[in-house]
Amino acid sequence: MLVGGGVRLIEHDFIVVQLLPIEVVTTADLLLITSGNAVRSMLQMKEIEALRRMPVLAVGAKTAARLSKKGFQVLLWAESAKALITAMLSEGNLFQKGGSVLFLKGDKALDTLPNFLKERGFSVDERIVYRTVLTSKKIVDDVDVVLFCSPTAVESFSEKNALGRAWAVCIGETTAAAVRKYTDRVLISQTACIESVIDKMLEVLA
Repeated sequence: MLVGGGVRLIEHDFIVVQLLPIEVVTTADLLLITSGNAVRSMLQMKEIEALRRMPVLAVGAKTAARLSKKGFQVLLWAESAKALITAMLSEGNLFQKGGSVLFLKGDKALDTLPNFLKERGFSVDERIVYRTVLTSKKIVDDVDVVLFCSPTAVESFSEKNALGRAWAVCIGETTAAAVRKYTDRVLISQTACIESVIDKMLEVLA
């Protein structure tokens, strides 16, 4: 596939997401959503109307925008878990009084946010609502840049491939941290969306 300017893009889905049909308790004070896949899974739940009444903490501009579009009240959002923690700390007493949080997550989700909330007296009900399956493939072409949109994609790619001297362009710091296990030639997109990742790639190839 040609992106433009003579750039050829090789696409492969190194992961497959399986949404899981589960039931959740909807009495928590806050809802924590950190990915678009969690939103997809939640929208299929029979408890969706009750979930809509819960204020949401979200990670990612696109995740927050989709939640708002679907009728959720996004209380606070940031581009990364670390940035969301900073935002919560800046809110003062709001996140110091404890309470309950329902965290809808994938099976590969990190503990950064639930650990932070637990340290501040929140009870966190963590429910796995989707599973990530690795679908690794050997890439035989020589490439100058590899685009990564999740730490799991990094894991899958690295099962059968090496980056060598190629640049790795990552969608966020968490993904970049996973890539740094294999190379120091790492760049991070300006925002956590695929369009920004492609923009960064084109900068590298310019």
